[in-house]
Amino acid sequence: MNYKPIGPIYDVNLSKDDRIYVSEYMDASLIAKRLLNGMGDENIQNLWFSPIVILDDKDGEVDVVRTFKGFKEGEYVEFFGPVPNNSKIKLSFATEDMLIENDKVEANKIKNDMNEIELGFNFSCIARQFALGKRKEEETKIYSEIFNAPIFGFFTFGEIGMDKNFDIFKFYNQTSLICGLKEK
Repeated sequence: MNYKPIGPIYDVNLSKDDRIYVSEYMDASLIAKRLLNGMGDENIQNLWFSPIVILDDKDGEVDVVRTFKGFKEGEYVEFFGPVPNNSKIKLSFATEDMLIENDKVEANKIKNDMNEIELGFNFSCIARQFALGKRKEEETKIYSEIFNAPIFGFFTFGEIGMDKNFDIFKFYNQTSLICGLKEK
C-alpha cells in the first residue's frame, strides 16, 4: 500500500454501492466540493492524488482504497467501487516518488521469492497512472529491469486481489498488481 492515510477518520452514515450520501451527518458531496475549492477547477481527477481509504473494522488499518469518480452537489460523492454503509474512511496521499519507491520494493520481493522470472504481468489502475504523471512509464520499466524479463499488462478501472489475510477477494483502486512467471 503506497497511499498514506492522512487527517481525521470520517464515519460514513449513509452510502449505497459506490456513493456516499451522508458522512459525519452532513451532505457528503461537501467533501469533494471543499477539497476541490481553490484548485482552480472542479475536475474530479484532481482528487485522484488523494483517494479515500476504507479502514478495516477489526484493526483500523487500511482495507481498500477508493478513487473519487464524481459528485452531485447537494446529494452524493461517487467512487470507483463500493463504499460500505457505516464504514470509516480517511483521505490519503502519495507523491510520484512514494508510488515509484513502493513499486521497487514490491518487485524486489517477488524477484527474491522466485529467484528467476521469465515473464511479468502488470495490471495498473488508470487513476494511479494519472497520479504518476510524467513518470507513468517508469513503473513498467522498473518491473522489467528488476525481473530482467518482458512485462505484459494493461490499465484498469480497479483491480481484484486478495485481502491482507488472503481470506477473500476485494476490489481495489489506485493499485499496481504485478506478478512473475517462470517455467519449471
